[in-house]
Amino acid sequence: MRKSILLSLLIVVFCGYMVFSLSGLFGELSAKKDEKAGYDSEISETEDRIAEKGDSAGNITAEDFEGKDVEELLENEDIKDLFEQELYDQGYGYPGDVVFEDISGS
Repeated sequence: MRKSILLSLLIVVFCGYMVFSLSGLFGELSAKKDEKAGYDSEISETEDRIAEKGDSAGNITAEDFEGKDVEELLENEDIKDLFEQELYDQGYGYPGDVVFEDISGS
């Protein structure tokens, strides 16, 4: 009889421990789901910004440059990137860049 009571008590304690552990794990799971949702929203915002930049980079016209100061133009990242690429294509480089020219005549 004594073994039966001790075994029953041990089973009840074990079940209580399992319920407590599972409730903690469900809480952690919920927190991780919320964290994942935050990351997903950041990813979607970043993808939207990338798509927006991709769309606007190809649509720059000469009208975008009219009546604007150089500093004002350089505030726009798309135009700044175009300026940098054009200057780099013309042979200008960044400080510390090594520029090689083909002198073979080919």
